Amino acid sequence: LLGETKVSERINCATFTSFNEGICRNLVVLGTSSGSLLFLDAWDLSIVSVEKGPSSTVMSSLTIDEEYSFVVSGCSDGTVVQWNVVGKGNSMGDVGISNLGI
Repeated sequence: LLGETKVSERINCATFTSFNEGICRNLVVLGTSSGSLLFLDAWDLSIVSVEKGPSSTVMSSLTIDEEYSFVVSGCSDGTVVQWNVVGKGNSMGDVGISNLGI
C-alpha cells in the first residue's frame, strides 16, 4: 500500500496525470456521485481542490486531454461537461476549474 485517503462521497470514476515526477505535480482526478471533481496530489493523496459540477447528477466517467488543459466528464443523466483547467502551465499549476458548458 502506497497511500490512502478517505472522502465523504462515493467515487464513481478516476483518471490521473502522468508528468515527469520531480518536475511537475501529478494529480489523481476523481468523479463523485454528486457530480463534483476531486483533485488529489498523486504523491500523498492529499486533497488539492474540490470543484462542484453544474448539477447534482451522478458522474459516471471522465478523462483528461493529452495536454492536461481540460477535463471532460459524463453523467448518468446524459449530461457531458467540459471543465477548463485554469493556470495549468506544465503542471496543472494552481488547480482551478471553470465550467465551460453542457
